[in-house]
Order: sequence, then structure tokens, then C-alpha cells
Amino acid sequence: MPWLLKGPAFGQLPVKATDARGASISGRLTWDAAEQRWWIEPADGHRSPLAAYPLVILEHPQGSLRHQSPDHELRLWGVERVPVQIERLVDGKLLVHALGDRFHVPLTSIAQVTHFRELAPVFNSDFDRDEDLPRLAGDAAVRPGKGVAGTAGLVLQNVGDQATVTVDPAVAEGVAQLAYFDPGPARHRRGYLMEFTFRRGARRVPLQVLLLPRSAMVALAMPEGPPVAVEPIERSIGWHRLVVAQDEDGVVVTVDDALLAAFHQPLGELVECTVAVPEALAAARPDGPPAAAANRDEPLVVDDIEVRTRRRTQLPRQPAADQDEVLLYGGTQFYGELTNLDARHVSLRTEYGVLRFPWRVVHRVFLRPSQTQPVRLVGQRARLLLKTPNLLAPSESTSVRRGANLEGVLQGVEADTFLLEHPTLGRLRVPIDQVRAIMPGRYGNWLLVDSGFHHLGDAVELHMQRPYPEGNQVTWHFQLEEVPKTIWLVMDVVDMEPMYPGATYYAELRDGFLRTSVYVNGKEVDFVNRYLPRQRGRPARVRITLPRELLKVGDNTLALKQRPQRDEPGSYDDCGIWWVSLEWPIAEPRTP
Repeated sequence: MPWLLKGPAFGQLPVKATDARGASISGRLTWDAAEQRWWIEPADGHRSPLAAYPLVILEHPQGSLRHQSPDHELRLWGVERVPVQIERLVDGKLLVHALGDRFHVPLTSIAQVTHFRELAPVFNSDFDRDEDLPRLAGDAAVRPGKGVAGTAGLVLQNVGDQATVTVDPAVAEGVAQLAYFDPGPARHRRGYLMEFTFRRGARRVPLQVLLLPRSAMVALAMPEGPPVAVEPIERSIGWHRLVVAQDEDGVVVTVDDALLAAFHQPLGELVECTVAVPEALAAARPDGPPAAAANRDEPLVVDDIEVRTRRRTQLPRQPAADQDEVLLYGGTQFYGELTNLDARHVSLRTEYGVLRFPWRVVHRVFLRPSQTQPVRLVGQRARLLLKTPNLLAPSESTSVRRGANLEGVLQGVEADTFLLEHPTLGRLRVPIDQVRAIMPGRYGNWLLVDSGFHHLGDAVELHMQRPYPEGNQVTWHFQLEEVPKTIWLVMDVVDMEPMYPGATYYAELRDGFLRTSVYVNGKEVDFVNRYLPRQRGRPARVRITLPRELLKVGDNTLALKQRPQRDEPGSYDDCGIWWVSLEWPIAEPRTP
């Protein structure tokens, strides 16, 4: 690969890095094998540790993912997700194929398994059959021989040409995609628009992908929607596939394998798709005879438009407290003990015996939580944000998922793979071309006290990974070989009430009520609420300094304890906690 410079002590990758102040720089991601450290080297050569940058985007060449189409998604406890092909269950570990490799995933680390190969078609037209055409509104023409391999294609030649697909029924979770031939920035004097319209209540939210006149980049516009960061994608002449995929986490837009934009919240239900040559994007035609002008203006050709939606359950989930669950598409649930999981079936031991379900009727499997043991890792903590699967094959109903990611210690690079030491999955070899970005954590010692998810509070919350609350406190034990000079408690939190002026419960939190407090070896240290950002519903990573004098060599206890509301002594803050960790710096070698 020309973009990976190999050597005995380092590998270099072109990246764009965002620092803590939001400034962006271009540089190289460098692995120094002698120092066992990752660095960012800008063009001026003054390198900085990778941990100094909250986000690092890899600048990949365009190309296909070396990735088989996944049929399932594993959601680990917390926010980690990975699309996989399931093979079989062996000794409490699920053997899967993912990231170009095979590895085992302990069932204790899996919160749920989602089957997402079954996407039902809502609209699918390659323009070869006449019965497709009445569903299109507009002036664009269908011409034989203009599509891929000489099939019929939708041709947009003139300013004002338009074709609109009404999506019926509206799609809240699924994929819309179209194949189009881009004439290139120098071969036309007009702009092309591909618009996806979402409905949120009474509002209509348009998302526009634009091929602008003389522009070398694919553009994106949200005239009535939220601001969004757009990744630059260079235009090239030829056939491309534009994909808009959505689920409960948001919307992602890709061109071929390249990410154009990602929305971290739903935009609504997809109700309409339009391709057009708007008058607003038409530039003045070149001087000269009409024939010469026509030769310069190649049309936009669309070979097919396809919309697929997730088969949805008819009833909401009714969770069980301490059992595994199988949720069918019709809404029926079964409870018991998971006995087998393979590529074709799910088996569950119930009070009626062992039941066997084919995946075509299973929407999701929920696994019961279990105790985990502390794991210690050393190095550069980082979360790898994975690229989405390829949707180029129209016959495959593969879903693109938001938030595919894995977190561990980034221990090096070999040839074209990152070496990621994951606390529950072990050492993984992650192909570099399947990683779109890195979110670095701290460099140092990382003691993962508990990799599970905990629900503190007093109410059943269906949206949480553990819907039933565990009560108002949880305690862990961990070992220290020595007490570091500086040590932090690090955890991920969701739905906890934040403390800031103007917050709903600011006065109560200020006065000591509704808090979630940290205790080390029986002594209260601090409370978590005051470290939270203002957005309550989104996961947040919290870092709290622990007093060194409260820790000791050997066995230690860590606890979270809640206090109730001021006027309701039985009411506590319902919140989720996961990946409870301790971090401390690596000791510098002593000089003689």
C-alpha cells in the first residue's frame, strides 16, 4: 500500500487530527516500535503524543472493503458494536468472522445480538421494467443502454429534469441507495442533486448530496436540518453508489466505501427520494455552437434506486430480570437459558423444553448480565471507529450500522493491520483499511475493574441494556501492586442528572441530594454528577482524581452509592454505568 510506509521501527499513515481546542491539522500517525509509543507528526516535524488529539481521521484511498457481508451485529456491554458473521458457540464463546479474521467473543461480554440481514424492499427499480416507471414523478427520461452493462437507466440531461420516488411506507430504519454515473467536474456546466427527505412530526428535513458545477468534491447540504461535519470525497468519472442508512442511533451517508457524513441523531422517517437538475445549480452554458456545448454537457445517469427497511417487531420488548431473551419479529418473546447460537439457529432452554428458532424469525437476542474480573492493560488506550460494510451488490440486503467500534490498547502496527489488545476479546488484528477514525484515550496503565453495564436507580428503564435496576449502590474489589502517585477513576455514564446552573435538579444536587457518589475503601471521595456535560441523554466519559492516601497495596474496594431526592426518599437517579476503570501514568525509568 503506498499510503503505509513500512520499516523496522515505524509505520506512517496520513491523517487529519483534531486537537483539544478543535483545530485541525494534517500529518502522519507514527508508531515508534523502539519507544512503544504512537505520535502525530505534522508537516513541520514537531511530533506530539497521539493522546493529545481527541479525534484522528485516517485518510484512506478509495477502494473496496476486504470485508464479507455481515449477517449480525454484536452489541457489547456499553457502546461497542461490531458487525460479524456468526459461525458457532464453543465453550461459552461465540466464534465469529469479522474484520477479515476469525476470533472468539465470550458470551459474558455480549449484551445483545441483532439479526440485520433481513431487510424488506420498499422500492427497487433498475428501470428495465415498465411497471416501475409510474412510481416516478418528474421529467427525467428512461433510456435503454444508459445503465450498467447496457441496461436501461434514468437520464437527467436538462435543467429542470427531475425524478421523485415516494417511499411508502415511510422508513424509520433501513437503507436507501442509488447507483449513478458521475460525468466528472470538468464534463458539465450544471449541478446535480440527490435529495432524501425525512419527516419528523410536521417538519420535512431534506438531506441533499450535490455534484456541483466544476467542483472536484462531493458536497452535502442540510437546508432545514442540523449542522453536520462532512468528510471530503474527491469526485471521479464513473459509476458510484450513494447510500443513506439509518437506525435508532442516527444516519450515515457513504459514497462507495467512503464516509461522507454521519448524524448522531435520527433525522426522522424517510419519505421521499429525488434526483434532479435544479435551475438553482445551473451555470451559464459555454460559448460556441450548440453541438459543442452539448458535447461538454454529459448527463447524469442513475442505474437503480433501492429502498429497504428493517422488519420491525409489532410489540415493545418486555424484559426479564435474570434470563436470556429471544425476541421474534412478530413481537413474541421467550425467556430462558441460551444453549446454542450459530449461523442458522438460536436455541433457548425454557420451562417448556429447548426451543430452536431460525434466524429468519429472530429480531434480537438479549443476554443476561454476568460478573466480570478486572483486567490490566498497558499502553495507548484508543477506540477504533470502523468503516461501514460495502453495499455495492444490489442483491445483498446488508445493513449499514452506526457506531461500529472497538476499544482497547493500540499496541502497534504490522503490515496493513492495527494490533488492538481488547480487554475481553484478546488480541485483534484490525485491517487499517477498515478503520475510518481513532478516538485516543490516555497512554499509561489501564485497570478495567468491570467491563459490564450497571443500572443504578429504582425504576425499570426499557431503553437501558439492563432494564431492571440493581439498587442504589454497587461495589467492586481490585488489587494494586503499588500505589501510583496519580490515579484516576474513569467510567462511562448515561442518563445521570448533570449538575450545572440551570439544570433541572441543580439545587438538589448542590445540597447533597440525588447524587451518585464515589467511595474508596469506605471513604467518600467525590460525586459523579458534577463532572457530566449538559447533554443528559448521551454517553459521557467521566474522569475523577482519587486521593492517593486512600489506596493501599493489595486488596481495595471501590463503590458507587446514590442518595435519594430531597422530598422522595425512595426515588433515586436512574442511570447507566459501564467500563469502570482505573488509569495511572507509566512510571519513568529511574536514572542512576
